[in-house]
Amino acid sequence: MIGISCLSPNHNKPPGAEHRSQRQAKSIAQPLCEVTSCRSPRLKTAAAQAAQADDEKNSRPDSDASPRSAFSLSDLQSPWSSSASPSLLAKISGVAPASSVTATAGAALLIVIILLFLLGPSAPPFLGELASRAVATATSSASSVSASTDPHSTKEVFDAEGFRPRPAFDEFRLPARRAHSNPAQQTACPCSNTSLCETPLIQHEKEIFGFGSGKYLPTWDWSKITTVAWSNEPDMICQAHAVGARVIAAAPPILFSDSAEARKRWIDDLIASLKEHFMDGVTFDYELPMSQTPGSATYQRMQQYKMLINETTVALHAAIPGSQTSVCAAWSPANIDGRNYDYKALAEATDLTYIMGYDTQSQVFGRCIAQANAPLALARYGATLYLNLGIPKEKLIMGTPWYGYAYPCLNSGPQDTYCTLGFKPFRGVNCSDAIGRQFPFADIMNLFDNNICPASDFSKTCKVTTPMLWDESTQSPYFNMVNEHGALYQFWFDNADSSALKYKVARSLGLRGVGPYRFDSLDRSGNKTGNPNASAQADSMWEAFDVFLN
Repeated sequence: MIGISCLSPNHNKPPGAEHRSQRQAKSIAQPLCEVTSCRSPRLKTAAAQAAQADDEKNSRPDSDASPRSAFSLSDLQSPWSSSASPSLLAKISGVAPASSVTATAGAALLIVIILLFLLGPSAPPFLGELASRAVATATSSASSVSASTDPHSTKEVFDAEGFRPRPAFDEFRLPARRAHSNPAQQTACPCSNTSLCETPLIQHEKEIFGFGSGKYLPTWDWSKITTVAWSNEPDMICQAHAVGARVIAAAPPILFSDSAEARKRWIDDLIASLKEHFMDGVTFDYELPMSQTPGSATYQRMQQYKMLINETTVALHAAIPGSQTSVCAAWSPANIDGRNYDYKALAEATDLTYIMGYDTQSQVFGRCIAQANAPLALARYGATLYLNLGIPKEKLIMGTPWYGYAYPCLNSGPQDTYCTLGFKPFRGVNCSDAIGRQFPFADIMNLFDNNICPASDFSKTCKVTTPMLWDESTQSPYFNMVNEHGALYQFWFDNADSSALKYKVARSLGLRGVGPYRFDSLDRSGNKTGNPNASAQADSMWEAFDVFLN
């Protein structure tokens, strides 16, 4: 989404290698946005990657029967890169390369150098340009941050649908249907009090709507939560229903079809799964470029998406009283990342619209520097634009991030105010927050408090080199750190202070609710990180909701 609902390839490079290569690349030539490298990553578990492959196959319009190859992580490198996958050229040209791209690129560069030497001053200018670009892009492959297998850090992959990057936590898909020998057999309620398996009928005047799952459910502040999205654990159902909160699933792979019968089968199967697992609704989170403009290539796809969501809401409300549907929307309706959606129609077709008020730097059109993930002014501006579309304020949720970005800087001054970034193209724009790596709030604060690296593969040593800084323009905290190689990183995130400011805006606009991506980014018990300050920091994040609720 968040582009939840509402994400750096692993090349086993030594820590700091990305900084050296980026400086070299920037000094030689500006990287170009390759056709195959302008898609954005989204964090998914291995199971989700496999499921996403099915999504790509099953979510095409009826008229689109042509096969499409899903690019792998290593594919999404520039074809000039010395580390590019040999399969990439095959996917582009249809011809398998006879040797590795490393050997091919090296041989090509050698030939160009020989020609330059032989031709001397009479050499055509394009040969020099080719040599510069080859060197620049070959060195830029080291700019990736290693992926992590730590469940509380991040593991980034480029999925088939080009989603934005998100922190990797537990799998969030709706559990598979259970096979029963007797079709009439009902799944046993997992709660000791079987009444807790019934969907709450209460309608909350104010919503605290967020995403999350995990084994630390008792540490959440259940006095505030009203909706939990993307969870699939039985314990979550019992805990949430005990306080009148709903648990809603992520929508299965989206069906884009003009067939009413096909859509009905999709909806019937969804409702059956929700009932079987005692869940209370579904949230739709589709983030590929799509247009509401008649005549555009994706116009019909937009119509199919609206029909599916509208029909799901009608059928779900009839089948499960008290159920809820929601749709995730970009931080602004102004064609963010090519998402020219009919947001008003989507809002009309659902109970709630979750504005993903984060990842606002997915496309940076100005100076390529590290910046806030969720600037206060953009949170206000985006929500106001949705209200201006005519969407009732009672349907809008302002989503906020309980995670942040670690940005690798090209500059190296430990106290530098600005962090200059290398290029990471995304959908036609050279600069993107995709060059950064996401970490949960608890891990970021553990780094700041104790100089403990936020993931085992991030760096061997991490040393914070500034106090906690505050950017007045975006009303956001940030700080610097260096690793054992002296490579500089700048961390931008949201804390209780910056979050409370956004909740205050949501209250002033009369929005229905607020909520984070994700609830499980905190460490209220202190057992995840071992940070002695974690409990108090988590309490502060929960208490920030009071600005909106009271």
